[in-house]
Amino acid sequence: MATKYGSGMAFKGLKLALSALILMLSGCASLPPTDPPKVSLVGITPLMSDSAPSFILSVRVVNPNDSPLALVGAAYSLALNDYDLVSGATNDLPKVPAYGEAEFKLPAKLSLFDSIRLATSLLKSKPKAIDYEVNIKLDAGGLWPAIRFSETGQLDSDDLLKVKLNDQSL
Repeated sequence: MATKYGSGMAFKGLKLALSALILMLSGCASLPPTDPPKVSLVGITPLMSDSAPSFILSVRVVNPNDSPLALVGAAYSLALNDYDLVSGATNDLPKVPAYGEAEFKLPAKLSLFDSIRLATSLLKSKPKAIDYEVNIKLDAGGLWPAIRFSETGQLDSDDLLKVKLNDQSL
């Protein structure tokens, strides 16, 4: 009887070790890859509308890894001439295929008050170019760290002056 009991314990121990190994291997598959995804700002497009001015932030994500990247959400902000004008968040993002890329658009709407502050600033200084700063945080979920992107640059002020505020051109 001792041999039956002993071999049964060994079999249970083997099953436990095999289960632990499978669990560890599946856990490794969900670890973040060594090559971080690349994020780039493709464009900032001002939109003319009857309500407050808005922008579309066009973003491209390149996934240099052998597993798809399922983005869970994004938080983002846009500042123009050092005015923190818009911030937003979305959970409507595409899946970035393995060794592939995806481009998506993030809507950014200005509040009426912020639009007036920007318009007043632009009318007073009449700049040729407007400084911008974009900050984006992409959440890939799970054990993946957040993907952070920041870019600064300048926009042609003539493009922004076409944006309407309460049916009045800036």
